[in-house]
This record gives sequence, structure tokens and C-alpha cells, in this order.
Amino acid sequence: MTSRRVLVLNSGSSSLKYAVIDADSGTTEAEVDRVVRLGFSGRVELTTVAGGEEIWAQLTRSELETLNLAKGQRVHVRPRADAVTKEDTGALADALSEGTPASPTPIPQPPGLPV
Repeated sequence: MTSRRVLVLNSGSSSLKYAVIDADSGTTEAEVDRVVRLGFSGRVELTTVAGGEEIWAQLTRSELETLNLAKGQRVHVRPRADAVTKEDTGALADALSEGTPASPTPIPQPPGLPV
């Protein structure tokens, strides 16, 4: 079996870092679903190619600009050693389906009050 090697580039304001990694060891191929810019940082929402698992990564604005990710782009991802991961318990989906205050159901307003 042939090993797949990937060139990883990271360009900063005064430096260029690069590495060649073995894509078959410790990385997961994923497809970019959405890139959300949130002020000084951003979130990249991805779906793994093999299992269809939804994952996300938080990046700085500089990292987003450097990577220039776009919907549909294939990337290789690897969790950081110190990454905090939690299993999705479904608690948020349950709470929203029960009509809690976080629900998108409109709250009736008394007449005469500004909306």
C-alpha cells in the first residue's frame, strides 16, 4: 500500500512553516461544510469523509485568512493533544424540542408595549 503524504503550510507575517505529514497516520479526511467568522476568531464546520461525523475547529482570523478554506474543500484534520472533546448527549436538541425559553417559539407580548 502506498503512503499518502500531504504538505502542510502555515504562513505568518514574518515566517513560513511547513511540514510533510503522512496522511494515513493520525489524520482524518473531512469536507468543509461552513466557515463562520466571529470577530478575531472563527469556526470551521466539517464532516468526516469516512463516517459522516460532524466536527468543528476554532481558528484565529489569521489562520482562517491563511488557509482560505471554502465549502466543499477536502482537508485532513487531527485533534490537538490538549483538545477538549465531549460526547454529544443530545441535551440541547431535547431542550429545544420541549419548548424551553431557548425555543424559537414567539413569546406573546401584551398590547400597547413596544416590540
